[in-house]
Amino acid sequence: MSLLFKPEPSEVAKVIKNKPGQMASIRGFRTPQLARAISKETAQPPVPTQALPVYHLGLTDLARDCDLSAASQTGWRYSLKHENKVIASAETVFGPDRKPVFAQVNEGPLVQGTQSAIRAAETHEDVKKSEYEVRLLMIPALYTAALWLVDAKGGRDMAVPIAPVPPPLEPDRPIPVEKLLVVLRSAAKAKLSAQRAAEPIGG
Repeated sequence: MSLLFKPEPSEVAKVIKNKPGQMASIRGFRTPQLARAISKETAQPPVPTQALPVYHLGLTDLARDCDLSAASQTGWRYSLKHENKVIASAETVFGPDRKPVFAQVNEGPLVQGTQSAIRAAETHEDVKKSEYEVRLLMIPALYTAALWLVDAKGGRDMAVPIAPVPPPLEPDRPIPVEKLLVVLRSAAKAKLSAQRAAEPIGG
């Protein structure tokens, strides 16, 4: 059994295919590792690999006890490899017309955290028992991201929190999606309650 990486649509691939090379040609990278990677005249541009569909889930949905069917796909995120090492990510998002557009490159902790979570999923005994489509689940309001492993055989989905992740979640530890949702729902309700309490009273 294995992890399944869903191929991105051709229109997404077209958006991302040449972008790193274009940015490299004009020294357009501003993040440190990417800037160093293309600093030499003979340097090759980073290569986009391993696209993951990106899904976002909002606080209100979590506070209403919605499940992951409420998560909406917002785009695709690629790993950027240079000299066989992942050093950054590149992301496309859907525009108002649902056509993909290039969004950003990033070297933040989520880059290596995602790679670590994938390795953890590949070696976990519970994950090995089935086949899982790999998605990237983002909950920006809670500063949380996780691999969302969708059971291709219709069984129980799994999740792998991605470092850095707030407690009580543990990075790189595969858990059933239901356990992830219990933590996220509680955190969402607490945050919304705190926001309402902080609102000024008056009229």
